[in-house]
Amino acid sequence: SVVRVLRASSKMDQQTQRVLVALQYTMSPSMAERTSAESQLKQFESVPGYVVLLLQIVGNPSVDISVRQAAVIYLKNLIMGKWHRTTAVGSAGSTAPPEFAFSPEEKAIIRENIVEATCHCHIPLVRVQLGVAIQLISLHDFPTSWPGFIPKIMALMGTQDPALIHGAVFCLMNVFKKYGSMPNANNKREPFNQIVASVFPVLLQLLTYVNASDSPQAGDIARIICKIFYSSTKRHLAPYFMEGPINEWVAVLLHVLDRPVPPQALPTDERARRNYPWWKAKKWVCHVFDKFLSRYCRKPREGDPPEKLAFGQLFLAHHATRVMDSMLNILNMRRTGQYVPDMPLQIAISYLNNSLTRGVTFMHLLPHLDIVTQEVLFPLMCLTAKDEELWREDPHEYARREFDPVHEYHNPRTAAIHFIYDMVQLRGKARLNSFMAFIVGTVLSRYQNDPHDQKNYYEKDAALTAIGVLAPFLKTIPEYQANLERMLFTHVFPEFSSPRGFLRARACGVFSDFHDAPFSNTEHFTGGLRAVLNLMRDPDLPVRIEAALAIPGLLQQGDAALAEVQPLLGFVLDECFKLLNEIDNDDLVAILEAIIDMFGENIAPFAVSLCAKLSEAFLRCAVAANGDGDGEGEDAAALAALGCLTAVTSVLHALKKMPEVYPQLEHVLMPLLSFGLEAESLQYLEEVVRILTFFTFFGQGISPLMWSLFPKIPILLEGPAPDFLEQFLNPIDNYISRGTDQFFAPDTPYLNVVLNIYYKTLKDPTSAPTECGDACQLMESLLLSGRGRMDSYIPAIMQVAVERLTNGCRSPALRVLLLEVIAHCLYYNPTLAVWALESHHLTAPVLKIWFDNLSNFKRLHDKKVCVLGLSSLLSLPYANLPPVLQGPGLQHILAGLINFCAEAEKMKKEIDDEVKLYKDQRASLGHGDDDDDDDDDDDDFDGLFDGYEGEPGTMVEVPDDQDVDDDLEQSIDRGLEDIVGTLEDFKARR
Repeated sequence: SVVRVLRASSKMDQQTQRVLVALQYTMSPSMAERTSAESQLKQFESVPGYVVLLLQIVGNPSVDISVRQAAVIYLKNLIMGKWHRTTAVGSAGSTAPPEFAFSPEEKAIIRENIVEATCHCHIPLVRVQLGVAIQLISLHDFPTSWPGFIPKIMALMGTQDPALIHGAVFCLMNVFKKYGSMPNANNKREPFNQIVASVFPVLLQLLTYVNASDSPQAGDIARIICKIFYSSTKRHLAPYFMEGPINEWVAVLLHVLDRPVPPQALPTDERARRNYPWWKAKKWVCHVFDKFLSRYCRKPREGDPPEKLAFGQLFLAHHATRVMDSMLNILNMRRTGQYVPDMPLQIAISYLNNSLTRGVTFMHLLPHLDIVTQEVLFPLMCLTAKDEELWREDPHEYARREFDPVHEYHNPRTAAIHFIYDMVQLRGKARLNSFMAFIVGTVLSRYQNDPHDQKNYYEKDAALTAIGVLAPFLKTIPEYQANLERMLFTHVFPEFSSPRGFLRARACGVFSDFHDAPFSNTEHFTGGLRAVLNLMRDPDLPVRIEAALAIPGLLQQGDAALAEVQPLLGFVLDECFKLLNEIDNDDLVAILEAIIDMFGENIAPFAVSLCAKLSEAFLRCAVAANGDGDGEGEDAAALAALGCLTAVTSVLHALKKMPEVYPQLEHVLMPLLSFGLEAESLQYLEEVVRILTFFTFFGQGISPLMWSLFPKIPILLEGPAPDFLEQFLNPIDNYISRGTDQFFAPDTPYLNVVLNIYYKTLKDPTSAPTECGDACQLMESLLLSGRGRMDSYIPAIMQVAVERLTNGCRSPALRVLLLEVIAHCLYYNPTLAVWALESHHLTAPVLKIWFDNLSNFKRLHDKKVCVLGLSSLLSLPYANLPPVLQGPGLQHILAGLINFCAEAEKMKKEIDDEVKLYKDQRASLGHGDDDDDDDDDDDDFDGLFDGYEGEPGTMVEVPDDQDVDDDLEQSIDRGLEDIVGTLEDFKARR
């Protein structure tokens, strides 16, 4: 046999046929048969040697290929989920068999044989899965528990059998992936450095050897070696590379890059040509050199190791320009019509781009720069006949591709555009002048002069693309700025009516890029804006998308643009929604959000319809995001769904001063809110809670619809979303403070729900300080809004707070919040609160902690609450005060009150002065009185619980007028107004 047959027990031999049959049925079209087969395979896990049998099946060439594929996938999945376990795991008291775990003997057998099984496997799909299994095993076992791996690989690479060599380097590549991104801290890479020193000399010899062959198998070995080299050097350099061999490696890698690929050797199929082994090897060489230049030759940063700097200097001095010649050769091949796949071409352009920032490489590039930009990069920016065919036959796919970041990342056209922009940004006006002379003097001039039937529409599109890309520079350089209006009127506006859809779309984008250019004739701008609005009705989907995308930028031009669009606002919104129904894209949702923000309250006539459509779009996109389609489509749908929620928030914010509209909005958004508050919608929960907060704060009280959503909150907090208490603080506070009578009604569960959140959070020793702080702030809202309705709960509330406070609370921020709960209880009913403390002999310990932490009461709000609580003690008859509060203790409290009142008054004056200064500055800048719009830039309720941020145990102070809700602060201030009278009464009673 070509692979060692692994011995199995006689019992396992009897099971082999059953295992083979079960594997065969895992690919059955019948769901029932697949389920039954998977259940049988699960049962086999308890049989010793079962996983070894799977490896035997994978390596047995006499077994059907489909069964071997099923076996390797099943084995890989077991390794992925169970390899790290050392013993079988079972639940206590459960009658179910324990979960599977590999025995030490099974692990040893698999490690011993999986490399040979991989080397002898000639089925690509099976080999790939074995490679993943090797990678997974290496994450846990290499090198410590797998010392035989490298010797075995070295032995296989030393044979004369190309198949074994190929298998060996393939296995090595999968193990080396472990170290590709591993940090260099704490000598974690030292074992890898030792392996590099022993293995890479052999790899260098192998790469030199296969370079002499033209065979695809030799090319694939070269590809794997180059990929190993890249993964081993992309983040850190082993000492091996600093000791001389790097020059030899660069020479061999350049030989791979420069060697010709005979056209007759290339397959005719486009995909097979793109994946031809020698071209893929060249791609990885390009990656290596691009990473060398971008990572190791960049400007030194603090903390860069000396060896990295030395390597960069070596590469720049001796290799960078020679490598550039090879990269330029790749570009020249494309220029002269020879076949070059997109990926090597894109990386070669990236190398040239990185060369712009280094003096030696830029000077080497400079003589070639005009040819590169005009004869290579500009043609790459042109659309092709294939692009136009896709535009006509599948416009939805064309639009999806244009918004696909993966497509953009690997696209040479994108690399060309980035190069043009970076060239001008880094190398200045001279390069801009040269390139614009070509664009305007050659391309656009030729287009204007050619007869209609000879015009090169693709070149015109690329020229407009270049002009749009360079807009930031053209708008700021005087000699270009002066001619922008004429350039737009001459070269851009005519394309609004072009017979080619892609030129109509490009005209929209370029006009938007220059929306802030100076227009001496406002009719030119208005005419362009009208043309863009008209193109929102274009028969071509990509044109309608580009026209819609242009609108937000054009609206930034000012009042004239807003006035032009205002009468057509309903039409614009409808067209945006039609687009959103055709293609789920978050950029389209961002258009709606921008329009809503710009028109503010003027959106009111369309608000109900707008929110209804946003709700429908959200539900559609959210369902699509949870579907069984491709990952990219689901991600795009999820982003679009989030965008819909953000747009709804923008509508609500724009209409926050029009509460009469809110009931209608509540009705159309209830499906969205109900869906968003389900366990399956956690990825949208934060935005949904934000919408709920708007309704409960800015609406006309708490409506029955909003009350119907309240029961969903504890279900989420106690179930799938225990970490979302902070997000729910604002709406819960709104329910308490703006629906007080309903909240505290005796026949409703709302009060007990919030109390249980408080009790459960503070009693749980695993609750983080931030979580406990959130619970304390909920209690503050309850105690201030529920005066006279919570007497029976005060002792329990205080007991829980005191227990958390006295049981080693190490967070200063949490101590303050716990003490504020006690202070609010004292303010609520001092007699009841003092009794609760005295009955457990806790008055003295609590007061000691309180006064020890006075310096942590940093915010004005904290100081007010502290004064409120301590002063409440003075309302009690002196004779009824606990002993600790009489005599010196009382004097201590009075001194603290006087000091805190002074500090609070001083802080309040400072804040008032800052507010006055801010308003004066706004008035001097022509913004007028802030009384009507001082909250337009901030959500009125967002600061309610923002006083404590960052890491647990830290306090971040923010301006008091931003971190406390007005209603809550007014309640506290009303209590503080009585302090002076209370002090006078207290003196009189004494």
